[in-house]
Amino acid sequence: MRLLTLLVKQSKPNLWLGGIVNLYSGSSIYQTVVSAFFLSAVTYNTTIRETLVSILPWMNFWIFLCILIIGNLVLMVLHNKFVQPSIVAWSNRQGFKHDSPFRTLQESVDSKCDRILELLEGKKR
Repeated sequence: MRLLTLLVKQSKPNLWLGGIVNLYSGSSIYQTVVSAFFLSAVTYNTTIRETLVSILPWMNFWIFLCILIIGNLVLMVLHNKFVQPSIVAWSNRQGFKHDSPFRTLQESVDSKCDRILELLEGKKR
């Protein structure tokens, strides 16, 4: 049980590691778009074209590419509707769980508001 706790428990966050991962993941989307375009072109010309044209004679590369783009847009809508809210909720929990400066500030503001409410309630009596 102790080994499981050690494996699952998160370590103290490193800012530089999070920054590198964030920058890489943010920039990799552009690399992925370019790679997907070239991969689609190669796949269409080497594998799919003859079979696809025999079934759908009107199909050409540009229609094939438009179908891929529309499919990608549908996936983006589904991601925004279902996956993104879950990611935000998880990120909020992670940010609150660890030593967040925003959490510290919020706790300070909450305690000051509680003190103000106590003073106001004392004046009402």
